[in-house]
Amino acid sequence: MLIPDEVDDDEVTTTRSLHSVFLLSFVTFFIAEMGDKTQIATLALAAEYQLFWAVVLGTTLGMVLVNGPTVFIGNKFSQKLPMHWLHRACAAVFLVLGCLALIRAISG
Repeated sequence: MLIPDEVDDDEVTTTRSLHSVFLLSFVTFFIAEMGDKTQIATLALAAEYQLFWAVVLGTTLGMVLVNGPTVFIGNKFSQKLPMHWLHRACAAVFLVLGCLALIRAISG
């Protein structure tokens, strides 16, 4: 029989602050997006116009304006919808997209 560990009363429980969640999201997003087309386009624009900070600021603000609302909306949905159904729906969407890509590749 499995018996869960007991939590001592004198242990300090930590809660994540908004600051730490933002930092985690920022770092994760940065690592996930390294080397994508947006960053290559940013590099090309900065090289072409030689306005490094203006180009970086513009692309960063653009990404925040696009992805910021997505994070907040996703958070609201994740709190109200059962996660196992979200996983199943996402798996179904990826399966359909994969099949469509495979059919398109085969049909040439």
